[in-house]
Amino acid sequence: MLNGDWRKCKEYIVNDKMNQKVWNLFHNAEQVKGMVVRRIQEESLRTYLLTYSTVYATVSLKKLASLFDLSKKDVHSIISKMIIQEELSATLDEPSDGLIMHRVEPSRLQMLALNLSDKLQALAENNEQILEPRTGRGGYQGPGSWFPGRNERQGDKQKGAGGFQGERRGGQGQDGKR
Repeated sequence: MLNGDWRKCKEYIVNDKMNQKVWNLFHNAEQVKGMVVRRIQEESLRTYLLTYSTVYATVSLKKLASLFDLSKKDVHSIISKMIIQEELSATLDEPSDGLIMHRVEPSRLQMLALNLSDKLQALAENNEQILEPRTGRGGYQGPGSWFPGRNERQGDKQKGAGGFQGERRGGQGQDGKR
């Protein structure tokens, strides 16, 4: 669909094998298949325009209509909706019957967001490179892998002492006194 080859998509979805498994289960199978094929054509046109809008300066509506096997009126309608919904930065030129693409530079916010994502990606890669030598294989390998030669915890040397061994302060002791 990205390349504008809606026929290949149609053959993949509407074929003899799918007819037996899916389409023949519908009440009005031919009508449903027709609606699906029509939708494939429309969405293929939309994805084609979105994909190649930066490549073309102008595109003929007649060429788009023949490429997607749609009427010129339908192509005009689909493109108009895309322009109104601000999905496509372009203008329909009535005298030449063409679509004129507009070059849109990214806004300052978009540029900052792209820069931030690049820096975050570089930071993540640096962190992975730093951790690799410590773990030996490139990632966290479980307890003890962060600091080779140490047990799970340094307190393991106490062998069952179980934690706190100092004098108890505050609260009541076993005899009920402080």
